[in-house]
Amino acid sequence: MQISVSEKLRREDTGHTWPQMPPQERLQVGPLVSIWSAKLKLLLSANVRRYARCMVPHRCRIDAPATGRPRTPHPDAHMPHSLHSHSGQFCSHAVGSLEHVVLAAIEKGFQIYGLSEHVPRYREEDLYPEERELTLQDLSERFGRYLDEAHSLKIKYASQITLLVGLETEYITDDDLDQLEALLARYGERVEYLVGSVHHVNGLPIDFDAATYRSAVASDHGRFLSRYFDAQYELLRRFKPEVVGHLDLCRLYTPDLRLADFPDALGGARRNILFAIEYGAIFEINAAALRKDWTTPYPGPDLLQRRWRPGQVPVCPLPPHRAITTMSGEEERLLATKTQYGALSSDASPHGAAVDRSEGNTSGESFDAVPQERRQLGLTTATFLVFNRVIGTGIFATPSVILLSAGSVGVAMLMWVLGALIATAGTTVYVELGTGLPRSGGEKNYLEYIYRRPQFMVSCTYGVYTLITGSSATNGIVFGEYFIHSLGLEATPFRTRLTAIVCLTFSLSMIGVFHKTGVRLLNILGLFKFGILAGIAALGMLSLVGVPGLAVRNGYEKPDNFASWEHVWSGSRADANALVTGLYNVIWSFIGYSNANYALSEIKDPVKTIKRAAPLAIISVTIVYMLVNIAYFGVVSKNDILSSRQIVAALFFRNLFGPATEQALSFCIALSSLGNILSVSFTQGRVIQELGREGVFPFATFFSSNKPFGAPLAGLSLLYLLSVALVIAPPPGDAYLFLLSMSSYSLTIINTLVSFGLLLLHTKGYSSLGWNPPFQAPRWVVVAFFLSNVFLAVTPLIPPTKGGRTFERVPYYMYVLVTIGVSQLGALYWAFWAKWLPQRGGYELKREWQVQDDGVSRFVFVKVPKN
Repeated sequence: MQISVSEKLRREDTGHTWPQMPPQERLQVGPLVSIWSAKLKLLLSANVRRYARCMVPHRCRIDAPATGRPRTPHPDAHMPHSLHSHSGQFCSHAVGSLEHVVLAAIEKGFQIYGLSEHVPRYREEDLYPEERELTLQDLSERFGRYLDEAHSLKIKYASQITLLVGLETEYITDDDLDQLEALLARYGERVEYLVGSVHHVNGLPIDFDAATYRSAVASDHGRFLSRYFDAQYELLRRFKPEVVGHLDLCRLYTPDLRLADFPDALGGARRNILFAIEYGAIFEINAAALRKDWTTPYPGPDLLQRRWRPGQVPVCPLPPHRAITTMSGEEERLLATKTQYGALSSDASPHGAAVDRSEGNTSGESFDAVPQERRQLGLTTATFLVFNRVIGTGIFATPSVILLSAGSVGVAMLMWVLGALIATAGTTVYVELGTGLPRSGGEKNYLEYIYRRPQFMVSCTYGVYTLITGSSATNGIVFGEYFIHSLGLEATPFRTRLTAIVCLTFSLSMIGVFHKTGVRLLNILGLFKFGILAGIAALGMLSLVGVPGLAVRNGYEKPDNFASWEHVWSGSRADANALVTGLYNVIWSFIGYSNANYALSEIKDPVKTIKRAAPLAIISVTIVYMLVNIAYFGVVSKNDILSSRQIVAALFFRNLFGPATEQALSFCIALSSLGNILSVSFTQGRVIQELGREGVFPFATFFSSNKPFGAPLAGLSLLYLLSVALVIAPPPGDAYLFLLSMSSYSLTIINTLVSFGLLLLHTKGYSSLGWNPPFQAPRWVVVAFFLSNVFLAVTPLIPPTKGGRTFERVPYYMYVLVTIGVSQLGALYWAFWAKWLPQRGGYELKREWQVQDDGVSRFVFVKVPKN
């Protein structure tokens, strides 16, 4: 007899009496999780009348370990149960036989009961005093006898109680984990679940007596606590035990200790809790603490009452939200222990809890529970991710366009200052969002966190925009043109496109295959780019002050841009349209300040790093931009800039060193473009990976993987193919410019929604989310950034002046309409996948966590039949 999950829920809600079913008859939900067909109920106390509702994502799919052991069900209703117990027959510090424990559980009304004796230890020095008369072989054989006895009792009492057969782990050295893996492989499905517990720190048992506990602390309580939670995390990460045993045993003999006084330890606890919640673990409420001088069970109230998820209060006698918990049943005399504790909360929202600056630890590393070895990026790389993205090739050419719009050097410089201020505002906005939600993906995370209804729609829409904004085709073409010029060859369309494809292929190999080398190259190119711009600024300043050998060469017009105050403002234009165009170009010259936000899951100490890296990069960009513009105007006359067909950087080097420097400059510009391509590829590949982790698009497993080279090669390859197609397919002219304009406008739409959303987070309507990140941008700065993006969104709709047409055959506003229309593709996909297909197929989509074999978690969708 099999019963669907929806039918089980219906029977519970209507008071239906459940048939007693043998424990082996269970509903298989996916290949990895078994859910017993009786609904589980949680009894927090045999003598108390207040219950905590206990519903978890009980069909959580988890990649099975190599052992292939089955998974225990999650309690999900008001049914008495316990999943942590010991007997004197198989545990030296317990009392009674295993059958005696089972009979006591039946007498107390338990309907689900877990048997979980300790695994055998593998070193004689790890034996407890009461075990010293036993050999290691004795312990191994005793564990085998335990499994035989437990399964015998399971059959014997099947009509009275559902027994689950598990074990409690030990983690003293890494060898214990290796031995556990071998033990699970040996006994297979006879071990149905794990209670993941840590009893040792620094090789000493911390729960034996107070003296041994103090020896383990070794006068450094903070380090002791951190080591405990680090060991616990390694155990969770490697085996993903179904039950987390006595979460904070590390403060056994110091029950009044506050983890908030030890930020690193609190951060470790938070990391472990969120990781366990994500893969679907159960946290026990362990009453054994009451006989060890605690006034409450494990975990302590500061962990239970802490808001791990937005809008949730984890401890509540009658919690209105989903919760996860169980109670220990170590001995018969503890089965009736009273407790008023509820549960550690599993967020009702799939978007996760924002980092709260009121918590002790705000490093951000525990926000996204990725393997620690993935966090390889430091402050330098994070800074150059932004620096390389902002500075491409624009600074070598854009100043002439800005001057044309401004009419005077003074107005042009004011435009650059205004652009820098807007970029600073944007940086503060993205730093706030990055510190609150420190996970790779950037705007994807922020939009999902803010715009939650209709569910999954924003993910689908953003995914379509990512394909538009993630292309590096433009910079590939620019690289091709300038690299060919640097060789002294004519940049024909064929040569340019072929060189662009070679460049994109090289970038793919560096970021997707040889990613460590690629990161080093990215940093080197960023440093090189900074050196080139600093060199231009220095040469211009030296020329301005009249250093011999750096004067403008004979035959070229001598500049007088700074000859007097009147010269600085001479020619200023009052044409609003021209000024808007100039400011529009300046703002785009600073775009890229959010680039490090796309890779926060790979950055060490992401909150602290993003607070430093993004401002450092933008300050550096602003300084070099301003100094380079002054250098240009100090060496090249205004008339020369406006009338020449050459880029302003070429005029600068020509005036100082002659036309022979043109090829060297072309090579420098090509390298600058390559740095931009590497930076964009690195971060946008991570965005595609995060969309894969979200599970809303086809082939999510493929795109969320880091295989085979430890980098998101799948997402990078998708963007590579798209970029190559855009390099080859569009003919020169309107088509190419149209695609480029669509990419820019897509980013404008996203920035507008993000900045408006951040304003919403500070309103009363969003107060339930508890948005309180480690860094908060001033409200007026957020408003300024929002208005600047509204400006960028509206400006393209202003008719161009005569002779200022962007396209030859396409209306100037058409790319705006097409870009907005593209968003409807995402909405249509969402309506088809999330609405029409489920309605037609008679199922609902339920989202669950899955932890991949590379340690990275992701969402999967399961089709649950409707009633």
